Amino acid sequence: MNSGFFIKDAHAFLPLASRLAKLFLKTGKRGIKNFKNVLKGHSNLRADRFVLFAAIMYLVDRIGDEACLDGSCIKLAAKNAETELYSKLTKIMGNILLQGKFTDPRVAKDGELECKLTGDTHGAVYELLMMAYYHASFEFGGISTNRILAVEDILEINLARGVGPKPAQYLFPKPIKRRADIVLAGAGNSDKDKILVELKSLQSKTIRNKRIAHVKGRFKKWTVNPTGTTYHRQFLLDRMAIGKIKMSASGDGATEQVIASNFKWLFQDWNDKKSVSKASLDTGISVARGRCAKANVPCLDHIKEQLKGSVTTDNH
Repeated sequence: MNSGFFIKDAHAFLPLASRLAKLFLKTGKRGIKNFKNVLKGHSNLRADRFVLFAAIMYLVDRIGDEACLDGSCIKLAAKNAETELYSKLTKIMGNILLQGKFTDPRVAKDGELECKLTGDTHGAVYELLMMAYYHASFEFGGISTNRILAVEDILEINLARGVGPKPAQYLFPKPIKRRADIVLAGAGNSDKDKILVELKSLQSKTIRNKRIAHVKGRFKKWTVNPTGTTYHRQFLLDRMAIGKIKMSASGDGATEQVIASNFKWLFQDWNDKKSVSKASLDTGISVARGRCAKANVPCLDHIKEQLKGSVTTDNH
């Protein structure tokens, strides 16, 4: 029985092993040392390294054509799951192997490497962890609402404007596209029961910089054009996706747009180090723990206020 989190069959590891082999060949000894330093905890990784690699092993075992064929486990058969798993793994391992730089040789005589993960890579790590969490809670915890239907799914959402009880008119001839990090099944079997999950690995400030953070540049108001993205745009489209709004393109008939039953925005919380000697080891302080803005308020409260202020409070 394969009731645990670890890989039972070699086939599940082959695609990942092939990609890693190419990266290791490209980076040589520097990349290998860099990878070892991540395993030692010498990086700015925002998650426990052992939990991360356990989650990766679990996902590799549950995703793919040959996963769980003997019925001993539950396959993660979500849309885009396999493509996104290996895409994110390639991004993470590529960052680990290629982005490291030599420390001061007076500290490490052999030119030991330390690893600095970029913002996009932090996001990929968080997304893999949450994929593993949701599938495990469904497989082992029996939480059916957490069954993953899709990963990085493209949704098409119509924007409309209406007055009173009259059907709303479309603002654009074509729907606006919105990418959902994870789509969960929700409480029923209908598409309208789905839950959209947006994941953010966002720091309020660096550990080395003790100034109050403003979380700048993230809440610029979307000017309602079909291109470009801001947090405002993402949040507004998620609200529209669950809104029971009467739509009419020409006035000769109304349809109801309900793409999902609910949506969640989850911000990663991590244990930041008390102090760091180098920027490359600085995880930053999570918005779940930091304080932001001139009012020195908890960052999540600041973010909620910024997003809430971007949406009207009527029945749209």
